[in-house]
Amino acid sequence: MGDPSGVVSSCHSFTQEIHVLLVDHEKETLVSMARMLEFYAYKVTAVQSGSTALSLLLDGNNQFDLVLTDIHLPDINSFMLLQESLNRELPTVFMSADEDAMLAKIALENGACFFLEKPTGSNVLKSLWQHVIKERLYKAKMYGKKENLHQHEMSNQNGIRIWNSEERNLEGKNDSDTSSKKAKDGGKKKARHIGIGTIADDEAGESDKGSRKSAKKFCTEWTDELHRKFMAAVDHLGEGSKYIFVQ
Repeated sequence: MGDPSGVVSSCHSFTQEIHVLLVDHEKETLVSMARMLEFYAYKVTAVQSGSTALSLLLDGNNQFDLVLTDIHLPDINSFMLLQESLNRELPTVFMSADEDAMLAKIALENGACFFLEKPTGSNVLKSLWQHVIKERLYKAKMYGKKENLHQHEMSNQNGIRIWNSEERNLEGKNDSDTSSKKAKDGGKKKARHIGIGTIADDEAGESDKGSRKSAKKFCTEWTDELHRKFMAAVDHLGEGSKYIFVQ
């Protein structure tokens, strides 16, 4: 087996910076858990009263990183404590001596990050720092997004455009869609202007307008005289001729 002292010292780098607000109305349990937390280098503030814990949170002078509380508090509703913890973005772990899966589900649905059964083992308490680190990473990620958005807004105000990879992809997609739309619209315009006996192209310049006007075809009225000339030409050429030319 490995050296237990080495295991303890390996987590001290995380736990020694974490301040836990421990709440339990049972004094023996409170003292026992506080000692185990301190053994793993957590800084602990232990209170027996839920109202005292709530006052400490509302006071704002104490910088807590984690709230560890029994869910059955005799003086206040523990969900009031949970709500105040969430308002301050503190991860909150509930504990209960009862094996109540439905209560655990309700606690998690309302924002608790974990639900423990008492008595709580030392290994579980040793690992509580992971919930704090997870919350800090989430905050850092969200702060980074807000900071990028702020920089983006400032760059627009100064007339400078800062692109990121998502914007480039989106812009490229928009350009592609715009080009495709223009090509389709151009094809539709050409199709609308091509008719029988008329050749027109919207893409042509102003210099082509005169030539298009001269290229217009005129309709000829078919009269009896033209019909006689036509029949005379047919007789003159003969039945075997393939082409007809009319002057």
